[in-house]
Amino acid sequence: MIILKEEIHTATKDYPCSACEWFFVDDFLSDPKSYGVTFADMRILVNIRKDNYMIKKGMRYLYQVGIYDSFYAVKARIDANEICNKYHINEE
Repeated sequence: MIILKEEIHTATKDYPCSACEWFFVDDFLSDPKSYGVTFADMRILVNIRKDNYMIKKGMRYLYQVGIYDSFYAVKARIDANEICNKYHINEE
């Protein structure tokens, strides 16, 4: 994987969160305790769910462009991306 650009942007409208897609892989949301998710992180997951897994207007988000088998561009909530990295759910 080659990261060409990584920036923090402010959303001008609502966007789908690319990091939130990883929550539905391997049943992470159906059994987060098996991943060792802390109570504080569960509260973050509840807030993400309340936002319907979206980046809301005015929210700061991670914008990343790179090459991984092909060109990709990702828009991800910062809190969702941190949870993905912390519990290694975005690794293949």
